[in-house]
Amino acid sequence: SLAQRIPCDPWVTMMSTVGQSSGDQHQAEAPRDRKARARLVAAAVLAAVVTLFAVLNSQTVSVHLILTTARLPMIVVIALCAVIGVAVGWTISRRRTGPKSP
Repeated sequence: SLAQRIPCDPWVTMMSTVGQSSGDQHQAEAPRDRKARARLVAAAVLAAVVTLFAVLNSQTVSVHLILTTARLPMIVVIALCAVIGVAVGWTISRRRTGPKSP
């Protein structure tokens, strides 16, 4: 082979191995492609569910706050409650474990 005759030339070495590892490279990338495709499908399904949830909960509701009453779309109320819940959960878990040192 030409690569055996001139082993120190990187161009010849690269060109002689171009066709050899394509199957191995394809097999190594296949799990990555499957994971990426699975994540994309999961994101699409989640987006569809969130969109459907928002459309089904678009009616306006009265929210009684401490000093006043507000009329908001139900999806906004649900989203605000979710954000408050995440913030409270994060704060509680951070207090239990303490701040992480860098």
